[in-house]
Amino acid sequence: MAALAVALGVAGAPVAWAQDTPPQDAAEAAQPANDIVVTGSRIQRSGFDTPTPVTAIAAEALTKAAPSNLPDALNQLPQFKNSQSPASRERITVNSQVQVGNFLNLRGLQPQRTLVLLDGVRVPPTAPNGAVSIDTLPQALVQRVDVVTGGASAVYGSDAVVGVVNFVLNKKFTGLQLTAQNGISTYGDAHSYKLGATGGLSLMDDRLHILASVERNSSGKVSRFDKRPLAKAGKNYCTIGTGTEASPYTLLEGCHSQIATYGGLIGGTATPAALKGKQFLPDGTIAAFNPGGAGGVGGDGAVLPTSQDLIAPLETWQTFGRIAYEFSPAISAHVQGSWSEAVNGRYDHGATVLTGGTAQGLIIQSDNYFLRPEVRALMTPGSTFTLGRWVDPEVAKAMGKNDLPIPTTKQTSRSLMLNAGLEGSIGGSWKWDANYVHGETKFHSDTHEVNMLKLFAAVDSVNDGAGNPVCRVSITNPGLYPGCVAFNPFGVGAPSDEAIDYVFAHSIWSVKNRMDSGSVNLTGKLFNTWAGPVSVAVGGEIRKQSLLQTSNADPGVPIDLTGLRGLPAFPVRFNTVNVGSAKGSVNVKELYGEIEVPLARDMPFLKSLNVSGAARYTDYSTSGGVTTWKLGADYQPFSDLRLRITKSRDIRAPSLYDLFAGDQQSLRVIVDPHTGVSKPVISVVTGNNTLTPEIGNTLTFGGVYRPSWLPGLGLSVDAYDIKIKDAITSIDPVVALQSCEDSGGTGPTCSLIDRPLPFSDHSADNFPNSITQLPINVATLRQRGIDFELNYALDAAELIPGANGKFQVHGLLSHIYDFKTDLGLNQPIQQSAGYRTIPKWSGSVSVSYDSEKFGIFIQERFTGSYKMALYKRLDTGADGQHFANADHAPNIGYTDVTITARPLADNPRAELFLTINNLFNAKAPVLFPSAANSVNLYYPTVRSTYDIMGRYFTAGVRVKL
Repeated sequence: MAALAVALGVAGAPVAWAQDTPPQDAAEAAQPANDIVVTGSRIQRSGFDTPTPVTAIAAEALTKAAPSNLPDALNQLPQFKNSQSPASRERITVNSQVQVGNFLNLRGLQPQRTLVLLDGVRVPPTAPNGAVSIDTLPQALVQRVDVVTGGASAVYGSDAVVGVVNFVLNKKFTGLQLTAQNGISTYGDAHSYKLGATGGLSLMDDRLHILASVERNSSGKVSRFDKRPLAKAGKNYCTIGTGTEASPYTLLEGCHSQIATYGGLIGGTATPAALKGKQFLPDGTIAAFNPGGAGGVGGDGAVLPTSQDLIAPLETWQTFGRIAYEFSPAISAHVQGSWSEAVNGRYDHGATVLTGGTAQGLIIQSDNYFLRPEVRALMTPGSTFTLGRWVDPEVAKAMGKNDLPIPTTKQTSRSLMLNAGLEGSIGGSWKWDANYVHGETKFHSDTHEVNMLKLFAAVDSVNDGAGNPVCRVSITNPGLYPGCVAFNPFGVGAPSDEAIDYVFAHSIWSVKNRMDSGSVNLTGKLFNTWAGPVSVAVGGEIRKQSLLQTSNADPGVPIDLTGLRGLPAFPVRFNTVNVGSAKGSVNVKELYGEIEVPLARDMPFLKSLNVSGAARYTDYSTSGGVTTWKLGADYQPFSDLRLRITKSRDIRAPSLYDLFAGDQQSLRVIVDPHTGVSKPVISVVTGNNTLTPEIGNTLTFGGVYRPSWLPGLGLSVDAYDIKIKDAITSIDPVVALQSCEDSGGTGPTCSLIDRPLPFSDHSADNFPNSITQLPINVATLRQRGIDFELNYALDAAELIPGANGKFQVHGLLSHIYDFKTDLGLNQPIQQSAGYRTIPKWSGSVSVSYDSEKFGIFIQERFTGSYKMALYKRLDTGADGQHFANADHAPNIGYTDVTITARPLADNPRAELFLTINNLFNAKAPVLFPSAANSVNLYYPTVRSTYDIMGRYFTAGVRVKL
């Protein structure tokens, strides 16, 4: 019954999943009724009702829905949208803020706007953008997860703008529990396994409690695209068009590259013109190139390699230890620590793309040693051409040749979290605690790929005078590129093994996140009124966070090009991954107070009425002070119905990466509205140490109905309105140019544009030298919606006399009817509700039966349709992008089933289970992965919405001794 109280009582929301805890574990899973702290408030209370909606989900229910890990199960809840996971990441390449792990995204408003707690204590960030990977937490000991769907910065501090996810540990666990499971997809890949052990021991009359857990989780990769329906050989999807009404995006099948072939394609800059449109065949001979029709359909160009990994592997270790000692009934202490490791073991990129005319293009000189005589005869001394090659090892292997290997990436994240604390009581009603937390995450990314500087040196090969190939730089600048081996780029398998070994190197970047914090909290009853006690909580926290990111391919560090010739307009160090640096720290000081006042009790139409409030002052060393607050009311007119409302002001502080990221440069073609010139410009992405916290204003209101005439039924409806102003966003260079132009050179974006001449000069000579993209507080976001929840629990004996066990129905439904984005700078306001990745409707419903020996769980997950455009313009009512086909993401439903058998009930208690996710193997539809033109699509669907894994089987055993 205690677990049932948690299920139905937390914030008054009926949360049936918590009831799934078997009766023998119920008392163990729940705390005593007089020692409850509900997530969303720091006030100790005897009940579970608060004005802020909270969904409490038992860990056992989550593992029934998705036994792989807790993030996978939580992401099945409709409140979470577009979370980051291995399956949602299309590629592991250049994004330094997307790292290995699982990052929860509440309401689709980005992970860094959701605060993650472990037993009510802030978890240190594990990514540069301030987000927390759930893989770092000790999942084996989690007894429930509380999801607060409302602002809570006044209670917990920064980042709780959209809500809070609190992982509550079973700190009183005793005995030994072992877990082993294995999984595989219906396609015979993505093999996974999990092994875990949890132990707890109470000594000295339960005054000393020792707890430990270790868990190993491995999720195998989907290693070949062509094992999934949308990636069969020959499909080769691509998009054409610009997304305008006159030139809509069109999805095509059977596409080929029009700028690269397997043997090499001579680009349009060739001199003389006789070489233009020629290609090198696999044997190195030259022939005419057929570009094909739109999208290269029917052409000779290369196609996307099916050896590209679809889903990266993920392997995790999670270890946890805790020692707690009660010195007396009034004071106790604890020390706990966790260490975790998450590894993307090896992600295969599939091919090396060396396309002519871009930053990675190969410029071939007329005296190149490896040019065939018939090609050299067409060239004049000093002439050049660009070469575009797509090097696919699978193609070379099929021809019995060796070529550049598959580029691979390995990413590793190791996290350490230490917590030491004291807690105690003063008198009968006051409780206090003090905690110190140290967190440290070290991330390391290593991509084995082509070093472009070495390749430029090696491709520029000449005759050494004795008839042998040699790198020209070895003659003109000996010692600059030691060991340089001449590289033959013409044809499949043309380069020697020695040349391949020379040009392949490691692009490495590393991040160290660190947090140290200390906090104190005091909560108790000030006095009693006729309606109940007036309770308060006060406290403070000091915190320091630091970030250090290093890279051997930092674009902000000038490249030494001495001795190299034939370089592209914007050379980079590595072919794919060139991540910049970042360094900085911030100090935070906070004070808060919270109060709850009962106003009425046991009166006609006033069963109870409580009001509450909280305020917090936070001082940042970077931006100064800011105040957050929360006001709420909880009104129960009679026993069956409870109404609640909360208004809050919340903040999300800029991440250390937002503040301190170093310069990262890239080349981008733009049309300058000031000069009318179209050509490449240097885009500089950097941090901004003048950023201030985002300000969120949230209103939630709703009610909970638990009819006395039908025990076990609970219904809740909660509406929410989240508005975030001063939201941090980076201004696109095109937007910056137009905004400055519209302002006549006086607007704020003009400072981001570096021109050689005064703004009054409109000549071509005043084309920008560079445009800076830095995060600024300029955007406004607003999302409004309604959450529905239904829960009904029924003893089997009420349906079938003499039967044991319990039936349960649980439903969640989320409706987003408004999601506006105002980027400022006179840009049109965008409506995203019902558009890409933001369906208006999503939900889930589950039916379960559990008895002492047997259990079955059936769940249906539903995601509504949406349009493929990113947004609708509110000024014109037109979609932001236009599509000729595949313009709607259809409704989709997934069915999950778990069957549980318990052949041994006690000493030991054994449980066997089989879970089938996506039972009917519902397939993802063919869609544009992004609203942009793409020559080759890695997998033509929206990964954050649709299941690309397919039917998946997991079988395992849990034993408790």
